[in-house]
Amino acid sequence: MTYYIKSEKGFWKKDARGYTNDEKEAGTFSFKTMHELGLNLDYCTLIAASQQQRTLVKMEDETPAAWH
Repeated sequence: MTYYIKSEKGFWKKDARGYTNDEKEAGTFSFKTMHELGLNLDYCTLIAASQQQRTLVKMEDETPAAWH
């Protein structure tokens, strides 16, 4: 799975080289890449890069916590 990283400055660009407000210009990051780059993700939001991933996450989020 890959993710967009969003902070208060915008979406992170490829290889964490700047920011953009346009999701189409944003880079995507796997957990392995995030670890290898040593990214500090404090106060950042990870957003699933593919629509299919977003749908799966949304469905899981709608399940009551007691069912997990």
